Amino acid sequence: MPHLRKLLMKTTLLMVTWLVLISWGNREAVGEEGASGKNKEEHYRVFVLKSPITDEKLLATDTLEKVEGSGNVERSDRLSLVACRGEYEPASFVIYAQQGLSQVNVSASDLKNKGTVIPAEAIDIRVVKCWYQGGPGLKYDGKKHLTPELLLKNDSLIQVDYASEANHPIDYETITDTGELQPFDIPANRLKQIWVTVHVPENISPGDYEGTIDVLPSNGVSIQVNFIVKVLPFKLEKPRLEYSIYYHGQLTEQRTLGPFYKSAVQMLADFKYMKTHGIDNPWIGSSSTNFQPVVLKQVLELRRQAGMDNKTILYGGDPETITLSFPTDPKGLQKLKGLVRERIKFFKENGVSEVYFYGADEATGERLKAQRPAWEAIHEVGGKMFVACSAGFSDIVGDLLDLPIYAFASYPDPYLPTKVHSHPGHKLYCYNAWSGQLGVEVPYTVRSAYGFNLWKAGYDGVCEYAYQHPVPWGKSYGEKDITLWDDFDTVPPGYRDFVMAYTTIDGVVPTIHGEGFREGVDDVRYTTTLEKMLERTRKIPSLNTFVQKTERWLKNLDVKGESLQDIRREIVERIMKLKTLASNLPPVDSPLVALNVVANEESTPAGQVVDGITESLEHPAGWRSGYPDKGPDWIYIDLGKNVLIDKVVVFHQELPNGGGVASAYTISTSVDGIDPEDLATDGPWTTQVAVTENADMVVGSAFKETLARYVRVSGLSYFYGQSTLAEIQVYGREYIGKPARVPRIAIVAQNAVANEEPGAAKAVHVIDRITEDLGSPYGWMSAYPSKGPDWIYVDLGKNRLIDKVTVYHQEDDWVICGAYTVSTTVDGVSAETLATDKPWTTQVVVTGNSEMVVSSEFKETLARYVRVSGMDYGHGQSALAEIEVYGVRYQGSFK
Repeated sequence: MPHLRKLLMKTTLLMVTWLVLISWGNREAVGEEGASGKNKEEHYRVFVLKSPITDEKLLATDTLEKVEGSGNVERSDRLSLVACRGEYEPASFVIYAQQGLSQVNVSASDLKNKGTVIPAEAIDIRVVKCWYQGGPGLKYDGKKHLTPELLLKNDSLIQVDYASEANHPIDYETITDTGELQPFDIPANRLKQIWVTVHVPENISPGDYEGTIDVLPSNGVSIQVNFIVKVLPFKLEKPRLEYSIYYHGQLTEQRTLGPFYKSAVQMLADFKYMKTHGIDNPWIGSSSTNFQPVVLKQVLELRRQAGMDNKTILYGGDPETITLSFPTDPKGLQKLKGLVRERIKFFKENGVSEVYFYGADEATGERLKAQRPAWEAIHEVGGKMFVACSAGFSDIVGDLLDLPIYAFASYPDPYLPTKVHSHPGHKLYCYNAWSGQLGVEVPYTVRSAYGFNLWKAGYDGVCEYAYQHPVPWGKSYGEKDITLWDDFDTVPPGYRDFVMAYTTIDGVVPTIHGEGFREGVDDVRYTTTLEKMLERTRKIPSLNTFVQKTERWLKNLDVKGESLQDIRREIVERIMKLKTLASNLPPVDSPLVALNVVANEESTPAGQVVDGITESLEHPAGWRSGYPDKGPDWIYIDLGKNVLIDKVVVFHQELPNGGGVASAYTISTSVDGIDPEDLATDGPWTTQVAVTENADMVVGSAFKETLARYVRVSGLSYFYGQSTLAEIQVYGREYIGKPARVPRIAIVAQNAVANEEPGAAKAVHVIDRITEDLGSPYGWMSAYPSKGPDWIYVDLGKNRLIDKVTVYHQEDDWVICGAYTVSTTVDGVSAETLATDKPWTTQVVVTGNSEMVVSSEFKETLARYVRVSGMDYGHGQSALAEIEVYGVRYQGSFK
């Protein structure tokens, strides 16, 4: 029965095939089921951290029971975060291996939202490396503590021996991380924490972006973690606080793994790390070598490449200035002045506006008082002072210390900000913002200390110690073999290494407490965004109740007792509600946004008068003309379109010599449609205010509401040969609503002007509304023979929206115009300028005409004056019977 055997074989084959397919289907289903698949229970589980910035430590050796018992961890295959455009925001999840996993690959897809994409390249994935450190606090306690700290691309960069409690780096001499995340192993009953950071693109649309993060071991099933990024519909402001840090790096040709000697590649990596973590002005110095302008210039360039603007430099000094910090004799003070002048000159030649010089570190009492003559000398030559200090400094040098860096955690003083700010232009920074500074792996505490806690204290910024510093403290600049990768090279109870990020031969390795620092900066950015929105909406009557409630909430905010994440969430909700309530209202009593700024001369950019920097008016935060300038000086801002304005505020500069206040100047305006060449003359400008005998730093000038696109400040009068302004703010109302699309109406003209009008054929005849009888002389004619070229324009009395001009020619054949041009210009142009071609914008060119009545339509435009010119009759005289202008009425309003 061969056919039966064949049938049996076929049946067996089908059954085997069916079983294989079922098995494969089950395998695939495990991945799709996420955390609930039965087979995956035997391999690994995925947990999501509710908040990645936490002081709770997830250790590689934790048991499954401990992980499941954490209040910050939940079993889920859904990872999400909320962020603004341009923000870096973290998320984290944990892979717990119940069976050993080999060569685990983790990768992210693009995140998509209606065709818009956050590319996978904007998603940085790293493993959190647990290794042994010297203590849970700032000091080495003689024990070894397994600590999650490093954020690595290559997990095998550091080998950890749990049995002997030892770290085994590959090679201190060549240590470097990889550019891409490498596959990693997870032993059985061990976990691996994954750190995900999304850099949201600046120009992306708000909304929910969805994709996946794939986890694929070589010996286990794959899992897809759903990843959702909610992009908020507003942009974050810069933080109200300023962020700096002590940085000991010196540029050399050699690479070391310590904090002192850096190659250009290493230093640039440091600066980029700082910039992306909110630090945009690190302390700079060369305290182990003499002043080296060539090297310092390279350092400034590296800072610029990292995105730092270098406007202000906190200069830690060099041996010459440090050793001369305390001279009191005339000769020593004179020498110090010369050294300081030399350094200021160098920095200013390289784009720096302000230079702060460091005093004697942490001096108190008589030692602090002894510095007064030296600090006075530094002020006399244009320098400023900053230094780390503690309680009592304000009574000794408060008048001379422009930027105290106060030991916040050691000596908290709630009244200190008021004392410091009583000296004009002085700022208050802190260091030691909490007792662990930046040497302890507690991201949540770090976030709180440099975020909401510092904001609430009323300080202006922070300059923390330190980006990197090894211990024992005896290690000095002369030791080039210093490494930051060994936390046990000190004696208990000595300090541990201070490390925000670890140096490799070609870059940095981030840390989890460094991520906490960035989140603290972002907390201040969210708070600043809410504060500025409250400022803009405070005077809107319909928003008063909500604004006042929000201001009270901010004032009474418990930044130490409430969850930081909950506080940020509440801030976002209040920003969103304010945004919704004010969505149909323009800013009230806030400056209109300028599109451009133009000046006759600029040794510093004219655009700086609209950069929003009004808090600090010190030289040279704004615009300056050349020196000596060619004068007379003027500067105007372009609002981009016609708006109704009624106030201009001018912020003058506070120069070291006191000469930055203009005693006299004129504010004038001009409307849209003026050629830039004319704007550079006095022709199109209408004076609104003439300021005289001024001595104030900030001057607000109100005037009758007028339509304007351009606002000019001119005729600036100073006692020396250079003009300078810090800021110009224009206040007014933008047009709200669309113009009505009603049937066209003929606009009644107020006047007509022509280049020639002999005898009775006056120009005003073209607006006398006599169109029935077109015979001469019911219209206008030029002289015969005409001196030409002929033109005639009608004046509508004010700016109107127009889109059609009808020209009535005269009945005689010889006065039908074969060709002409219709052009327009707006209000605010002088009669002299109207008689030229400069202010006119062509709307229509008519050629080959033989009609008596010609209507020309064009795109709706704003105009007060309408001109007909370039008339071609074939003989020596121009003539028109009537000109009619048609337009539309406004239905909207200015608000």
